[in-house]
Amino acid sequence: MLDKLLQLIVPVAMKFLRGLADNQIEGEKLSATQKMLAWNSRNIVATFGQSFAAETDNTYDDDAVNEVLVLADDTLQEAGITPAPVPDFGTDEEEEATE
Repeated sequence: MLDKLLQLIVPVAMKFLRGLADNQIEGEKLSATQKMLAWNSRNIVATFGQSFAAETDNTYDDDAVNEVLVLADDTLQEAGITPAPVPDFGTDEEEEATE
C-alpha cells in the first residue's frame, strides 16, 4: 500500500517543484501555502526520490531527482527557509534483518 502511495506522491511532488522552477516563481513571492507545499514536496523527494527513481518503472532518474532538489533548495532559500537534511532512517531490509 505504501509503495503505491509513493508511486503517486513522488511524481506529484517533483512536478510541483519543477513547476515552480519552470514558471520562474521566486521563493520570496510564494504564499504561505506554497511555501509549505514546496518544503514538504522537497522533503518527500529528498527522502524517497532516489529509491523511487531506481526501483519503479517511471521516467525519472537520479539526475532528474537531483536537479529537482537543487531547484527546490534554491527556491526555499529565496523564501527564507533552510531546507532540512534528511535523517538516516535506515532501510526496511535492515529492520527485517533484526527481527
